[in-house]
Amino acid sequence: MEYLQYTFVFAGNASYRNRGCEAIVRGTTKLLREQVGESHFISSYFAPKGCEDAQKEIDSAIVHRPFIPIEKASIAWYENWVSRRFLKREGRLSIAGIGHTFRNILAENSVSAVLMLGGDNYSLDYGPPDRFFKLNELTLEHNIPFAIWGASIGPFSRSYRYERWAANALKKVDLICARETETQAYLASIGVTDNVVLVADPAFFMDPAMCTLPDQLEKIVSQGAIGVNLAPLMCRFIETDKYIHRQREALRIWLSLAADVVRALIKQLELPIILIPHVVYSADMSNNDYLFLKRVAELVNEPERVIVSPPDLNAAQSKWLIGRMKIFAGARTHSTIAAISSGVPTICISYSMKARGIAKDIYGGLEWLIDGRDLVKTPELLAERLGNLLGQEVKLRAHLDTVNPLFRERAREATRKLIELVGNRG
Repeated sequence: MEYLQYTFVFAGNASYRNRGCEAIVRGTTKLLREQVGESHFISSYFAPKGCEDAQKEIDSAIVHRPFIPIEKASIAWYENWVSRRFLKREGRLSIAGIGHTFRNILAENSVSAVLMLGGDNYSLDYGPPDRFFKLNELTLEHNIPFAIWGASIGPFSRSYRYERWAANALKKVDLICARETETQAYLASIGVTDNVVLVADPAFFMDPAMCTLPDQLEKIVSQGAIGVNLAPLMCRFIETDKYIHRQREALRIWLSLAADVVRALIKQLELPIILIPHVVYSADMSNNDYLFLKRVAELVNEPERVIVSPPDLNAAQSKWLIGRMKIFAGARTHSTIAAISSGVPTICISYSMKARGIAKDIYGGLEWLIDGRDLVKTPELLAERLGNLLGQEVKLRAHLDTVNPLFRERAREATRKLIELVGNRG
């Protein structure tokens, strides 16, 4: 039997129900295999209830060791709430199920390195990232090399105290692989520089996978189509006076506006529109692109012009579909990376710093970035910008053919730095 020298732990990721999280894993395993050959991979992620990632895993080298989610209103949930609300213990949260599981993983395996995945976990976009800093602390306790892997980080500037604490914590990380220059610049502004290297998102390395599409969808794709990903999370830009059920009301308003976005696309552009989901977490449309986009298509009611792709395509299959688009626009970051890395001219719809950084690095400016705040105010904006993009399709495809090899080489640089770190520590 062949001896496998390396065991890598992937920590802090989310479920494959987020195709971006899966894309990060697939790209990372490809990069590591290219550098060191076959290895062991242990995936320790935050699994939602009913998660089937382990059963549906397509890579036999990946072992799933998910964290047990905390049940709301449980003893552990109240302990955490008290810790944050009254003790102000940012970043030091003792999370039930995480510490015990993660310590066992690190103790029971000869771990070469821990890679903190997830893309944008270390930010305030989804609340204080205490649980991810907790993973940092646990890894440090075991003196195992670790990297924050292909990430956008920050900003934490909404809270000076948290930003100062986070900067000190980030300085202790062995290696921070920043996937775009906005993150690199922000880290430098808070004094985190010595352990930072500019890389590219590992999803640039994920291979697409062919699959069989429904007949109507295949027909439209083969004739040429515009791909669009609109995410329910963009309801965060909707202002509403309703305090109770505010998110529900904001989502309802954004749903109506998203239908207006698609109607404008139909009116101004001749090509059919394929709405492509990239995250299918929840059982309702609050964090499920498919349910959201399906409802958008129903409101538009133009089945010959607008079709929603299936929700069960995995990350590689989604990339294959997106790669067949004539042009693309996406809110989910990894839907845009799937398009860009496939050479498809793409507009990034921004809801955080990460989209701004990636668009700027790819195109050299922000011409092909739309701020989510602007889109909810002017639903016709996407049609206008996609029309401009379509007019420059040939030029932009040539540009992407030039820059994509550079970004793949940046992704390789992260792997080289990681292996160097592991060798030095060994």
